[in-house]
Amino acid sequence: MIVSSIPRKMLGPMLLAAALSAPAQSDLRGIYIYTNDVSQVSTATAAQLTQSFSIPGVDGVAIVIGWDSVEPSLGQYQWTLLDQWINQVSALGKKIDLVVPAGASTPAWLFQSPPTGAGATQLNFTVSPHAGATGVCDTVNIAAPWDPVFLAQWDSMLAALSAHLKSAGTYNAITLVRLTGINRTTEELRLPAETAASTGLACVSDSIATWQKAGYRPSLLLQGWNAVIGSFKKSFSDKPFAVSIIPNDAFPGIAEDGSAITGHIGDENQPLLMSASQQFAARLVVQFDFLMPGEAASTEVTDAAQLLGTMAAFQTNEYFGNEGAGCSEPVTSAMPCTAGTFLTMLDTGIYPLGQSNSLRSQYIEVFHDNASSFAADILQAHLQLVPPAISVVANAEGEIPTIAPNTWVEIKGSGLSLTGDSRIWKASDFINNQLPVQIDNIGVTVNGKAAFVYYISPAQINILTPPDSISGSVLVQVTNNGTATAAFPVQAQSLAQSFFVFNGGAYVAATHANGSYIGPATLYPGLTTPAKAGEVVVLYGNGFGATSTPIISGSASQSGSLSPMPIIKVGGVSATVQFSGLVAPGQYQFNVVIPSNLADGDQAISATYDGQSTQSGTLLTIGH
Repeated sequence: MIVSSIPRKMLGPMLLAAALSAPAQSDLRGIYIYTNDVSQVSTATAAQLTQSFSIPGVDGVAIVIGWDSVEPSLGQYQWTLLDQWINQVSALGKKIDLVVPAGASTPAWLFQSPPTGAGATQLNFTVSPHAGATGVCDTVNIAAPWDPVFLAQWDSMLAALSAHLKSAGTYNAITLVRLTGINRTTEELRLPAETAASTGLACVSDSIATWQKAGYRPSLLLQGWNAVIGSFKKSFSDKPFAVSIIPNDAFPGIAEDGSAITGHIGDENQPLLMSASQQFAARLVVQFDFLMPGEAASTEVTDAAQLLGTMAAFQTNEYFGNEGAGCSEPVTSAMPCTAGTFLTMLDTGIYPLGQSNSLRSQYIEVFHDNASSFAADILQAHLQLVPPAISVVANAEGEIPTIAPNTWVEIKGSGLSLTGDSRIWKASDFINNQLPVQIDNIGVTVNGKAAFVYYISPAQINILTPPDSISGSVLVQVTNNGTATAAFPVQAQSLAQSFFVFNGGAYVAATHANGSYIGPATLYPGLTTPAKAGEVVVLYGNGFGATSTPIISGSASQSGSLSPMPIIKVGGVSATVQFSGLVAPGQYQFNVVIPSNLADGDQAISATYDGQSTQSGTLLTIGH
């Protein structure tokens, strides 16, 4: 009895199990859409944001939602909006940078008296962005970073946020978390620091006087910062973190004795970044929310990378508000970007010390309007940030580092497809009954010849090698949207046998004569049952070489028998093989009679053909 092919529901798990068996390490790299506070965006803007998430080359989304939105009343949390955005982005397979700022998003109840409020001391400021250049004044009411009431409530909110994400099953969807809490009108690490005199605007309050009255000291700022990052570490202990800095004038110019500093103010970010880099060794990103074509990338970001071992990242600029970045100074008369100037700006952030230097940014944040207008730039920038790279080429089952003609092979690495693009081939990929050599602009060559692509994902591709003879060291190369990996050498020979197994485990993919699955009852409860002595079972394999019928390269139909029959042993006992041969592309089938003298339980199973054997450790379950 010959079963024509493995059922589709079996074939997928068998070929993809290795890709799904273990979670991938965090890879922060790519292009992220920065949403601004999703609780404040219009319906139209929300729709535009959603559309931008699917632009090829967009890797992630920085989801911003204010503290006052998630905790509108003391201890009362509203997660619905946040969940909607997380679920939407997660469904697309994109990375998520979670950003919950305080500052202007501090809830009013923090300053109200108990029991409805927390009773923190409110500090009132009027500030102006870009040092007053825009003529705009914004009111900001915040607590001092060292205020114990603020710190306690911030800690409680982060704990509740983490607990909610875990209970909702979305905690693992969060790629990194922004270190916030010490903010004013954005998520950047900064405090009101200007005055009417420094900005030339009468509407700006005297921040220095307000802070002096509140007892500001640089040591108290550091104390508050350490408490804030301690809360993040407690609630998101396994996550990478990012902090957005303002290189100059981010904090009030007040000395440790409480006096106003006249003249040069030192690098106020340094002690804060040093502390955070020690707390989050090898998992802290320092970013600056500004890029401009023709201007060098921030040295504060590159200095932190070189001196503190942090990672680098940038955001473009937001000179045009919801319409995104401008590509010239000053902010009051900026020129709109073109495709050329926008790409130049992205390149400045990707290569902050120039292309000849090894330092690369982890990611660049952009705004939806720019991403939609310059989609080709987004794709090119993605490929620069996440160039495709191969780390492993092996037999798709058993991960034997040897390949063969007409054999299912797995290719592992990074950037092998665009973020979120993970799928197997589908009917529309086949043309004239030919196996696809590309899926979504992802192709593979083996020894210079196009392979047939079954599955793509950023971390793994599964291919069927061409039937042409290969031996010795051959080169494998992946091309992702026109960008090729370095050629990867792998050993090849005429055979590379293996059994397909269920879900990347030890049990061989096998069926009873009626097509039901063989295995212990616990493997797939209600679906798997043991094989019986004397029963004819069907096994499936890979890489057994040429058959009696020549293989037509690329044909969606393959057949032919193996001669001689392979030697198949179950529990060390040779079984009778009634049929062995190809029944589908790269898919070998063996109809085998189970020996009658086997004990119940899991039995080792192997196949030997032309002097070579399948992978060790495979099992078949026997029961009477």
